[in-house]
Formats: sequence, structure tokens, C-alpha cells
Amino acid sequence: MKTLKITLVAAVLALSFVQCNKVNRCKGEVCTQDLGANEAAGDVTEAKGTYSFEYKAMANGGDFSSGMTADFYVSKDNQLVVAADGRCVTLEGPHKKSSTEVVFKDDCEYYCSFKTKISGSELTKITVLNAIGEVLGVFE
Repeated sequence: MKTLKITLVAAVLALSFVQCNKVNRCKGEVCTQDLGANEAAGDVTEAKGTYSFEYKAMANGGDFSSGMTADFYVSKDNQLVVAADGRCVTLEGPHKKSSTEVVFKDDCEYYCSFKTKISGSELTKITVLNAIGEVLGVFE
């Protein structure tokens, strides 16, 4: 029984390490956005880490479907890596939406915007917006 517990713990740790490295080592495109005339630079570095969220669709359109899981990585360099459905992209140049929300625009892979919500030092929610700012769904 003790050997089984040790084996299970080792397997869980190994899988979480592989998942974390998959997001951290995204070989997808780096997508950088310039700030608009009325936009201020956003910063999410306080929420540095790897997160996994499930998507809830709220409207038709986009690359994500309800129940799908995606992995997100916030880097110390103020980047957001998005990995879903075997694809990934590294996003740079976010703008500040509010004191707790920062928006990363993706014109490279998923062609949407990811509005991140931070509570304390944790990323708690990511709202997916289409090109005109309408909500497509939420990763929570």
C-alpha cells in the first residue's frame, strides 16, 4: 500500500511538471501589440505562474468551446502564454483596463483578446473578447 501511494504521488508530480513545462516552453509565435493612443501599459507579473482554466462559452464564435481546458502562464517578463487545443502563443504588450484587469490582444494565433482578472497575486479569470470587444466566453 505504501509503495502504491509513493508511486501515485510520483506520477502526479511528474505529470504536473510536464504540463507546466509544456506551457513554459511554448514554441508558438510571439505576438506583440503596441499601445493605442488612449491606452496605458498593463502589468500582470504579480500573478506569475501557471494556471489551468475551463472555458464557458457565452456567444458563438472564436476558437474555444464550452468545457475545453486551456493552460495559461504569466511570466516574469509580463507575457501571457496561452496553450489550448494543441496550439499556443506568447502574448506581449498588454494594456491596463482597470486596477485588476489587463488585456492581451492576440492577432497571431487565436485572433481575440484575453482580458485577465487578478485578485491579490493570483490570476482568477480570463475573459475572451472578439475583435470589437464583445464577450465570447470566460476561462475560470
